[in-house]
Amino acid sequence: MKTTEIKQFAELSEILVSQLVILEASIFEKPLSSDIFLAELNGKKNLLILVAFQDERPCGYKIGFEHSTNTFLVGTAVSYRIAGNVDWEAHL
Repeated sequence: MKTTEIKQFAELSEILVSQLVILEASIFEKPLSSDIFLAELNGKKNLLILVAFQDERPCGYKIGFEHSTNTFLVGTAVSYRIAGNVDWEAHL
């Protein structure tokens, strides 16, 4: 049985950004680059990044930060969407 774990991060690191970029490329036709992630997220107030791992492989992410209201970006790799076993709301 595959296990899903969601890890929480409050700041960016090189490893985290590289995982986000890899996920982006597997999710979107026009993925964000590491430079864009860094430019958009550095200095955000109350940054929260959740990364889902299935069998230790990243399979999705959710990013939130304080704005005028709660703002979130969400991406789940295509091969993991059908399984429906990533419960993002449980980790907010």
